Amino acid sequence: MDAVQNVKPHAFSAAQDYFDRLTKELPAFRISVDVDPLSDEISDNFSSFLPYRNEIIELVRAIARGPDNLRFGDALHSVFEKLLPTFQATRDSGRYREFDFDNYRFFARELFLYASAILIEEGRVDLLEILLRKPYYDHVRAEYGGLEVISYVAFDYSDRLLEFRNSKLRLNLSAPDVSLLKERSVGTGIRFEQLMEADFVLFLRSNLHRGEMIRGWYPRTLSALEFGHRAFTIFARARSKRDLDVLLKILGVESRAPLDELLQSFADKSLKSPTLGRGWQDVDVPRLAGFSELGTQS
Repeated sequence: MDAVQNVKPHAFSAAQDYFDRLTKELPAFRISVDVDPLSDEISDNFSSFLPYRNEIIELVRAIARGPDNLRFGDALHSVFEKLLPTFQATRDSGRYREFDFDNYRFFARELFLYASAILIEEGRVDLLEILLRKPYYDHVRAEYGGLEVISYVAFDYSDRLLEFRNSKLRLNLSAPDVSLLKERSVGTGIRFEQLMEADFVLFLRSNLHRGEMIRGWYPRTLSALEFGHRAFTIFARARSKRDLDVLLKILGVESRAPLDELLQSFADKSLKSPTLGRGWQDVDVPRLAGFSELGTQS
């Protein structure tokens, strides 16, 4: 961490070493088939990943504030790619239940949101583009005859384990994974609203590039939005033409025409919007994107 933060000559190798060490320790978080899914052992498992998550947040922040070096983007991409095989059983998994790997899916989605939020905040469109444009290879899916190459939507999964606990323990949470994400965001230096903003960006980008993706990214965190929420920061700033150009790069489009067309489709209800809370009301996608104000200032 110090090597990256202080831009030492061996910063890149130090970051790679950390990511390699993390991926080697991933099997320690495997939920045993003998663990009661309603027990505190599950909560403890999710909590035990927090020190690793916090270190990765600080490392991504240091990378984002460091010199321009696309190799760091490739290193970040690689560590996410190495998370993919943990999402499902392998030939060596032994006995398991379908939701025994959902903690890994939660960890990966959480990390992806934080990485995206930090890179957006720090203006590192170059590194974000690597995470969002470069495909991910999943060798486990390949072995089972599935789609081995997939876009970043690979990290968008609902958590069946948390849903099961929510139902059986009668926690009455509208979105248990979102509630946990929000609870865990305290003290990270990243506001939960920034995670929602990143989630919204990933959602819009997946819709703008539907032909390149097997499905869209669903912005689960938006279920926590309050009614009448204003435009997210990067969209509010995009009133200026300069910041609009930055936004378009983040969304992976060369002109505003595709974005205008997409937002108009949500405005006239020809595309279904995500929902708030328990699904009683649609998210106002054009409002969150500041549609009517985009590029209106020089």
